[in-house]
Amino acid sequence: MKLKLYHILFPFLLIVILSVTSYIPKKTELKIDLITKKTAYTATQTIELKFTSNQTEKIYLYCNNSYSSTILTPEIKNDSISFTVPNHFTKKTGLLKWSLTVSSKNVLNGEIIITPSNSKTHVEAYFGPRSILAGGKDLSMLVVVPSDSYDNPVKEGTKVFINHQFLSTIKTDIIPTENLIAWKNIFSYKPSGRILVNALCNNSSSKELTTIVYPNNPVNFKIEAQRDHDFADGNQVSYFITSTIKDQYNNIISDGTLVEFNIKNKQNILLKTYSTTINGVAKAKMLHPDHEETWKVNAVVPGMAESNTVQLKYKQVLKDFDIEFTNKNRTINVGILTSFMDQPVADGFIVKLNLYKNDSLIETKIKTSYEGMTAFKLSKDFYESGVYNLIIESGGITKEFLNTKLDE
Repeated sequence: MKLKLYHILFPFLLIVILSVTSYIPKKTELKIDLITKKTAYTATQTIELKFTSNQTEKIYLYCNNSYSSTILTPEIKNDSISFTVPNHFTKKTGLLKWSLTVSSKNVLNGEIIITPSNSKTHVEAYFGPRSILAGGKDLSMLVVVPSDSYDNPVKEGTKVFINHQFLSTIKTDIIPTENLIAWKNIFSYKPSGRILVNALCNNSSSKELTTIVYPNNPVNFKIEAQRDHDFADGNQVSYFITSTIKDQYNNIISDGTLVEFNIKNKQNILLKTYSTTINGVAKAKMLHPDHEETWKVNAVVPGMAESNTVQLKYKQVLKDFDIEFTNKNRTINVGILTSFMDQPVADGFIVKLNLYKNDSLIETKIKTSYEGMTAFKLSKDFYESGVYNLIIESGGITKEFLNTKLDE
């Protein structure tokens, strides 16, 4: 009986199982296609990526460039999906990469190239150094950075016209951009002057820039001496004047160049005086000596150039002078000191007194003349009574007074 029932129910159960199985829904296969085929845009152009998809849930577009990254949500119309790239991405040139994800799975990838805008070009230029030396060996470099309105560098190989002017010469060089810039070395010329430059790109110009071409190092020059007379009166002034100092390219050296005048006397003592150039000429002066002397004078621009040597001889003006002792030899009156026309020497003429005791120098006293005279006073508070040797010098004349007794 049970076996018969089994044979009756088995076909019925099989039909039910097959029927239920036929109603289980099958998993839908994901189908996504890119509709937008364009892969190159200019800056600020609207970039919209469109897709067709049989699924619209949990779908996102990931975008990144050299500046930042972002995740975009779609605009859905039926089975069409679109993504609009934000403006701050479209303004920047370069490579924009995108990746489409569905349910956190990457399903499509792509790249978009954004090129510079065709709007007005901005030309930024840098020029330096701003001072160079004449001669054609020194240089200044001009660096040009052209960019579009959104600060993107222009396309590689864009022509940049570099102009420079010097005196009557104007030159133009065409330099293509490379690695974002265009550059040009501008060498100096043999004359001194001023170089002006500017750059043009896509009908836009940079501002005018300049560098100054200064004279090169000076070459050897000549000096001469000028004086009103050749007497060693310690009063008048001798002038030392250079020729026009120039560089090897015949440019007058820059104003303010320091010239050092070296004066060597008969004792090989070195005196110095200085001057700076104006229009290439330096003029220095030195007070006449107060005794017979010979000077050898030359000039140098330190470390660069030197002059010839000139010799000057000065005649002694004093032939003799009187000395009077008073006040128990403690007051010594000197003068009148007369010059080369028998006139009193100029005020300030030096008179020197050396005091010796027991063959030892005690003190040297120096006075200057007034109306041709001067005096020394030997106070008993400083110089005790006794015997001294006195030597008086002035204008190259020396007078000795030995065994001079100073009393109370």
